[in-house]
Amino acid sequence: MRVRKFISVVATLALGLACGCGGKADLESAPLLAIPSRAVAVAHFTRVDKALPLLVDSTSRLRAIDYGSLHNSEMAFCYLYSASLVPVLVIDAGHADADTSHQVKKILQQAAEAGIASAYTGDKLKKRSLLILSTSQAEVNESLLHLEEHSSILDAPGFRQAIERAEAKAGAVIMRGTGTRRWLPKSFLSDVYQRFPLIKFIESFSEWTAGVFDSYDASELELQYLPDPLFGHFSSVLENIRGGESKLAGVLPKDFSFAMDLPVADFASWQSAYQKYLDVKALLPRNKKTQAIIKESCGITPVQWGKNNKIKEVALVRFGDSGVILARCGKRLKQQGVVKDNDCPGAAPALFGDAFRLEDQSRSLAFGHWLVIGSEEAIQAFIAADKGVKGCPIPKKDCKFAVCTPQWQIADCGDKIKLNIWN
Repeated sequence: MRVRKFISVVATLALGLACGCGGKADLESAPLLAIPSRAVAVAHFTRVDKALPLLVDSTSRLRAIDYGSLHNSEMAFCYLYSASLVPVLVIDAGHADADTSHQVKKILQQAAEAGIASAYTGDKLKKRSLLILSTSQAEVNESLLHLEEHSSILDAPGFRQAIERAEAKAGAVIMRGTGTRRWLPKSFLSDVYQRFPLIKFIESFSEWTAGVFDSYDASELELQYLPDPLFGHFSSVLENIRGGESKLAGVLPKDFSFAMDLPVADFASWQSAYQKYLDVKALLPRNKKTQAIIKESCGITPVQWGKNNKIKEVALVRFGDSGVILARCGKRLKQQGVVKDNDCPGAAPALFGDAFRLEDQSRSLAFGHWLVIGSEEAIQAFIAADKGVKGCPIPKKDCKFAVCTPQWQIADCGDKIKLNIWN
């Protein structure tokens, strides 16, 4: 799994994460001192040879170099945006002695032959020498300038706190929220969400979001974000709610392609935290206006709809060519199996965010304790679908959220967020 794919998957954390604990990074780490402060994604690892296969694919010119005795050196890696994403690799080359200089000379020669820009600081630094490599000479020059001016990514707001929390045995990949539009691939979840609203939401989720590597196996990772006690980021909402019970697996269509599940342990607590976030972001008046418009149209506000149904869980599910909203209620619903007009179209996104928005929410179906919401065609497709995914890894207890596809899942259970990749 390459860092671009990892970044794509981790983008879904913007739909919900909780904070974990990691080891503390050495904030005087020499390679980090050469990472420019404008970097949109930063990696810090203990070994070059094991980290590069995670960060760039086999076609990268950075992988074509034999790093010799520096293969097990500490390194930092980043993406800078200059019309496109440009990689920069910084390696701790130790002390500028004769043996090191000889090895560095070989690497510089290989880099030149591969068309890679490079620089070696030699004994310019008092403690350690650095080797800087990039596909662009301008970015190498920028790294050198940061060293000369004693400024780096460590001076970016919040980064020191983020890497202190995220660093682990092997390393971490840390992404800047405000850089989302730069690192988020255009194809990511394009069949589920429109790009601009998705970007805006991810940007507002957390200042920095990280994947923590306790080993160099990327199939299972712990995910973390930088907490914000002032509710200026959406992650604050999830910090202030309890995990609930998930029963989605029992009704999930077997051919599902995407599911986002939000168990609701306490509806009132969710609303309190969510509205506080909207208020800080100056979005509360618009939300109240939306709820007033819905009441005028339906005779009931989304909040009343949520209370009346005692909402315990809400999910957006894509399957086949269809998509529905599933809302689990606190009681078995009446008129089972009857497709009828939705009592409160727009209630789910108004209560839980635009991640639970569907273009057509005009119809509904009672299915046990579940209310199935969507278009007539989508609900009929749900009725016809084979349902129930055995062995579904969505946590059943103490779950704050889960985002799942047949290839990967991000789930928060017991204040631990795990990213699992199966394909």
